[in-house]
Amino acid sequence: MAVPGRATRRRIVALLALYLAAAAGLTGRIAYWQLVRGEELSRKGEAIRRTESRIRAHRGPIVDRNGQPLAVTVTAEAIWANPRDVEDKEGTAAILAAILQRDKADILQLLQKQTYHVYIARRPTEAQVAQVRAYKARGELKGIELEPGARRVYPEGDLAAHILGFAGIDNQGLEGLELRYDEQLRGKDGAVLYEKDARGYQIPEVPRAIEPPVPGLTLVLTIDKSLQLVVEQALDRTLDLTQARRAAIMVMETATGGLLAVAARPAFDPNLGGQSDPALRRMWLVADQLSPGSVFKPVTMAAYLEEGLGTPTTPFSDPGCFVVLGEQICNWNHRGFQGTLTDVMRNSSNVGFATLGIRLGRDRFYKWLDRFNLTRPTGIDLPGEARGAQVPRERATDLDLAVQAFGQTLTVTPVQMLAAVNAIANDGCWVQPHLALEFRTPEGEVAFRPQPVRRCILSPETARQVQQMMTEVVRAGTGRSAAVPGHEVAGKTGTAEKFERGRKVEGKYIASFLGFAPVPNPRVTVLIMIDEPQGLTYGGQVAAPVFSQIIGDILRYLEVPPTSDPGGNPAPSGPGAGGTQGPGAPAGVPAPGTPAGAAPARGRGRVPDPRGRAL
Repeated sequence: MAVPGRATRRRIVALLALYLAAAAGLTGRIAYWQLVRGEELSRKGEAIRRTESRIRAHRGPIVDRNGQPLAVTVTAEAIWANPRDVEDKEGTAAILAAILQRDKADILQLLQKQTYHVYIARRPTEAQVAQVRAYKARGELKGIELEPGARRVYPEGDLAAHILGFAGIDNQGLEGLELRYDEQLRGKDGAVLYEKDARGYQIPEVPRAIEPPVPGLTLVLTIDKSLQLVVEQALDRTLDLTQARRAAIMVMETATGGLLAVAARPAFDPNLGGQSDPALRRMWLVADQLSPGSVFKPVTMAAYLEEGLGTPTTPFSDPGCFVVLGEQICNWNHRGFQGTLTDVMRNSSNVGFATLGIRLGRDRFYKWLDRFNLTRPTGIDLPGEARGAQVPRERATDLDLAVQAFGQTLTVTPVQMLAAVNAIANDGCWVQPHLALEFRTPEGEVAFRPQPVRRCILSPETARQVQQMMTEVVRAGTGRSAAVPGHEVAGKTGTAEKFERGRKVEGKYIASFLGFAPVPNPRVTVLIMIDEPQGLTYGGQVAAPVFSQIIGDILRYLEVPPTSDPGGNPAPSGPGAGGTQGPGAPAGVPAPGTPAGAAPARGRGRVPDPRGRAL
């Protein structure tokens, strides 16, 4: 037998060495993939096989303070397609276009996508869903499916639309309270985890893992639906009468700062979502900086009295007009009088309040602007809040102080002004305006209650003095049209000039009334603003009568007993003293405890005609 030569043996050894090196390299590589990167690769493989199907959480409802629904989530179905399963794309697109009232080309473009899932309509109507279901029952529309889902619905239409806002099709809040409290309302989505094969289909042998969704909380508002109806009806009638550009009413619970009703006109339907007019959706009561006009005057008076510069009986001589730094300031009627500071308030004297502003001086005047929270946002729980603007303190002259003291040239938001005068009504304590009363779990338990800011800025004695001075405005001054038979009410009229791009616009005004009732111990503070009324323009002519009507309804609803009969005599007490309607039953308002759904239909009714009345 031949013995291999040395060269052959070397070749064998070399080949064996190469084999062993390759084996060692392969073993090392396998060890690297298995031991070093094994866990990572396993995760990647699972990620490729496993997929997640989201289970949307139920968005929490929004209800009024009595549990009446204002925003709810209802079961709805979306229409989607698997384009790979649609055989007759042209015919399917034509049928869907007719059902959905959409362009056929747009739907055909969706059906031609190379994907397994595409939405055709995310928010179809019930009638459209029914038509699709009927076609499928006949074996048509292959590849078109219905997907269970949810839709946000506002059952009262445009009622309280500006504060509610609306939510989008993906369960996210987009405006108003829906946006502000989106995190609390939307809950936490769940998921279904399963494995799929190379074609994207679920592997039935592999068990699914389910993570259940957590539903959102219920938002309970300070709003009272019945009072909201009263306010919105009053606004509709006021716009009809005045032909104003826009109007608004805010009703605040004096002691707490909770808003019982907030309404603005023109309105929009939140069920339309983003398809509604953005201009109509603007919440100008918190976003617009406006000259307050004479409704600002109680702030100046409160500051003057609190600084110890005068009392309600301090004498005052009003010449009707006077000159400050070369500029003439006059009363609205150019008439003067001899009287007291109470008469200054009663007559809404521009000369009087200009004088008080100058006497206060720059440091004290601006200090009180800050104390009344007019230099910063209130913190109301609505998005987009602005803050007022004033002449910069370091540049303010006596003329600036004089004009700002009666509510011109400086600007505030309506909600700032409401909260400031509410501090006077609340015996000197400023409370943060707010809409959220509490949040509840799906089981009905209270999850948490927001705590509004509260700070006392005036002595109770000064606040009550200004309250009494404001009752004189209604009793015998510019606000006589705001009087409510049987109740003592306080308020201040306002007629503010309008400015555009820094220039006064002739013939355009904002008529307003800001008041509270009853006095003493007010329960509600109300702001009424009518922007660009046609014909009569003074707040005492246009806004004060509306205040009289809605305050009467509100006090009856809150079961506040009258303090006198319509003739001014003390009111009778005992059973039947409230009259034939009884307490809590104003015209058009259900009494507390009325069953759900028994609220009166919204519509037109009587509105006071302010024509020919005093300012």
